[in-house]
Amino acid sequence: MSARKPGLPTDTFSAVEARIAITSRRSPNYPAQHATLIRLTRHVTKRSQDLSNLALKPYGLNMGAYNLLIALYGTEDNRLSASELADATSEKRTNVTRICDELVAKSLIERVPGVSDRRSVVVSLTKAGHKLIDTLMPDMQRLLHQVYSNLNTAEMKQLAALLRKQLVALDQYGAAGTGS
Repeated sequence: MSARKPGLPTDTFSAVEARIAITSRRSPNYPAQHATLIRLTRHVTKRSQDLSNLALKPYGLNMGAYNLLIALYGTEDNRLSASELADATSEKRTNVTRICDELVAKSLIERVPGVSDRRSVVVSLTKAGHKLIDTLMPDMQRLLHQVYSNLNTAEMKQLAALLRKQLVALDQYGAAGTGS
């Protein structure tokens, strides 16, 4: 039994909406709209990640590895420190280390001494890593176009603005919550 509104397409989120509606009936102060938004965001992220992992599988990559490689690819010199990679990929530093270990083993990246401080380590994209990104880029571009094919340019700009607004609030909440 779905709690979906008439006229809306059936999707994989309808069952979640039904459970939120039941929770809201049982607990009248439950912020159903807020819960819907956070669950919908998680649902969209999970589906996007699953599709991306499927597209990346033939290349021996997953989203974590791809995000790290594309972060390096998106710099002028194809180099970032571990902390910059953690920020760029929204991964914990321990996970960045694990992903780097996997990509070093595949010769897609290398760890090199830092320029200003030789004690620091910088991660650099290798020629093989650069070539792999160039090879898989058409598949990822097709995927991105497919994922957002139902949104026009104005809607994509609006969605980006709303998500950025939410991110600012989350960043502020996170900073306040950690005593920063």
